[in-house]
Amino acid sequence: MAQARRYNPYDLEIIEREILGPSNLRFKRNQANEIAEFRGLNGIKEGIYDVENVPARQVTEAEMLESLYAARRAEKEFMRTGERILETDGKDFSNDIDYERSDILSNLLTTEALSFIAKRGMHGAAMGDRDTKVNTVRDMLHKGTYYRDPYTGAGIHNILVDQGHLEAAKDGGTRLRPENSLANQWLQATEGAERLAAIDVAIDRVGAARALNSFSVDEILDSPEMAEAFNHSIGKKVLDRAQKNANVIDFSKRSEAKERAQGFQER
Repeated sequence: MAQARRYNPYDLEIIEREILGPSNLRFKRNQANEIAEFRGLNGIKEGIYDVENVPARQVTEAEMLESLYAARRAEKEFMRTGERILETDGKDFSNDIDYERSDILSNLLTTEALSFIAKRGMHGAAMGDRDTKVNTVRDMLHKGTYYRDPYTGAGIHNILVDQGHLEAAKDGGTRLRPENSLANQWLQATEGAERLAAIDVAIDRVGAARALNSFSVDEILDSPEMAEAFNHSIGKKVLDRAQKNANVIDFSKRSEAKERAQGFQER
């Protein structure tokens, strides 16, 4: 009987699972399905490992509502204090093994891999030299190991994630954190009262998508009132958007959605 392999936190496959995995990434592999090395003339300086995306699972209704209610709570706190504080701010990571492994890994990644990951923050090749990219990717990967948005506290485990800006990129914001991708897209670069309004609209969008998950378009339009309401360009756009949202959100766990949304509303 083969002896079980001893756990080594610095084993590449363990690092892949525990550091890359939370960000829906994995190492590229060769034809033998081994982690591939991309060594060139400047292999030590430029890195030797490349990465690729892992398909993320569909975000659930509970996770969408949790993200939106958490964003609302965080924005109200910002409006009260004028500050946006990350869970990681001011922490000493000298004894944090996930931070250490994120640092080691980011230095071992090829420049192409660093740019690939950094593009999640909409920076890419324009974000600076290799050292700057190494530091940015290190922080991105480390924050991913929290399995939650370190700004709002909303869970982001194995769902599609963007690197959301704490301050709008158009205003020169550079602080990033992993954020529910769909919430990031829906809320855009809003702030203050405008963001709270956008959150209310997003919560309504989840409700509209839920309705289209429960009933077909034909069933909804079978009602003369609904048929009249959607019989114009704006109504058709609303219905089309709700259909698209119904296809990207998992509505299978309705009771969980109610429970988690209620919990975040009460905080």
